[in-house]
Amino acid sequence: MVDTPFKKASQFLLAVLLVLSVAATLLSHVLQYALCNRTAYTKASHSPAFTKAVHTAVLNCLESECLFYDLPFETIKTAVSEKTVETLVTNQMSAAYDALFNGTTLPAITWDSTALTQKIQSFFATLPEQDRPSDSAAQTIADDLIKSMSPILYIGLSNKLLEQGHGIVQKLSPLRVFASLTIP
Repeated sequence: MVDTPFKKASQFLLAVLLVLSVAATLLSHVLQYALCNRTAYTKASHSPAFTKAVHTAVLNCLESECLFYDLPFETIKTAVSEKTVETLVTNQMSAAYDALFNGTTLPAITWDSTALTQKIQSFFATLPEQDRPSDSAAQTIADDLIKSMSPILYIGLSNKLLEQGHGIVQKLSPLRVFASLTIP
């Protein structure tokens, strides 16, 4: 068997096509998994390190607000659990995915203030009768605390940033179609 120039060229061309098809398959799989897959976004929010970092930032903000309102931080912080933060961040990451790929806007953070209100009311109950604020003060303070902590839960994402990202994703729609061709 003698290798002719045509045979060598066709083997080379076949090898190049094989390498390109493997690279395209890998790229398609990575794009589908990392960029276009909603579960990648929610999986990031369930990461213990990520949740702990956001929870710590929320507690730092809460501590400074407790100093401002002269509230006992150690008592109030029990109302802001890691599970609560994880749930809020997971909802935010899901909304970020929708904003990025569907062009929707980020909704306002909806955080139930009941736990904070109860902790504040229990603290107020320990105060002497003449120093106790009105009944509605605990709710007002809890709402203010949530308002001050909410920007942290946006995890650095804004509607303007996601609008720009949506524009980029729309321009890359052929790439998304390519990514969807990956084998599950």
